[in-house]
Amino acid sequence: MINLANLQLDNKKIILIIVVFCAVVYIDYSFLLKPQIAGSSSMTPKIAKLKQDLDSLSRDLARMRESKSKQAETAKKLKQIKKVISEAQISALLNDISRLANKNEVKINQIRPSKETQVQPAQPGKVTEPVKFTPFFIKLDLVADYHRLGRFIGDLENAPVFISVQDFKISSQLAQGTGQVDYGKQNVDITLVTYVK
Repeated sequence: MINLANLQLDNKKIILIIVVFCAVVYIDYSFLLKPQIAGSSSMTPKIAKLKQDLDSLSRDLARMRESKSKQAETAKKLKQIKKVISEAQISALLNDISRLANKNEVKINQIRPSKETQVQPAQPGKVTEPVKFTPFFIKLDLVADYHRLGRFIGDLENAPVFISVQDFKISSQLAQGTGQVDYGKQNVDITLVTYVK
């Protein structure tokens, strides 16, 4: 037989457990979950603002890197400003050209420096400015292959003294003793121009 007093006591325990469970759920929601939900909903605009700030920072960093690279290029260009030599330095320049030819395994048969000045006739009513720099031509008779010739010309144009190639002519060279064309070597006539003070 089931004891009626025990059954009522069990129902009271069940009701008490349900009431305690509901109280715990209410307290958990009211004091823990509700502030967390409110805090996370208030964080959404802050997160969006932080993302915008990060994107803006990334763009600014990219601009700063680009600006630094441009400054580095400008500094490099400023370092590459060519100097103009005086007439007393021409022999040193010819030695430098010979040294660059040896470095690039280019054979110089002949170097012919010439100072060609062209006097322009005075025009009436026009004031002529004095010439600050005089062009100075260096004609080279070389023997080289294409690759070494290219390196030689690159070294000349990258030298600290202003030198540029004004004209050049390439012709094939006959191999010694055979009379056949030597495709590995070319006869090259180059005219370099520089300016002297």
